Amino acid sequence: MLSFQGTEDEDGLGTEDEEGLGTEDEECRTLDVQASKFLTLRTESFKEMRFLQLLRIDGVHLTGSFKIFPKGLIWLSWKGFTLNSLPLDFHLDNLIVLDLQYSCNIKELKVGKLQYAL
Repeated sequence: MLSFQGTEDEDGLGTEDEEGLGTEDEECRTLDVQASKFLTLRTESFKEMRFLQLLRIDGVHLTGSFKIFPKGLIWLSWKGFTLNSLPLDFHLDNLIVLDLQYSCNIKELKVGKLQYAL
């Protein structure tokens, strides 16, 4: 399941700027990817989603550099996270909620200056 939510215009279509990336005045942008089977996506897929704030990538394995990942995330659900720890180049400075349920491989969790051994 893949869904995108943003603001809608009169026709029910999402509003976009000239580059097709959405307008800056949108209050919230969400992306919901829930894989019933294991799914692999490249981090580059998220490069242009600069206003992304709410992200659900349950059952998804991401490959590539997290330096280009949206930095404005405030809510991240990544159930079934497959790595041992969050990537060091994954900027989560604005993150308020992190849901890593069913993530059996995690040995260490470091978010910003906080570090937890699990």
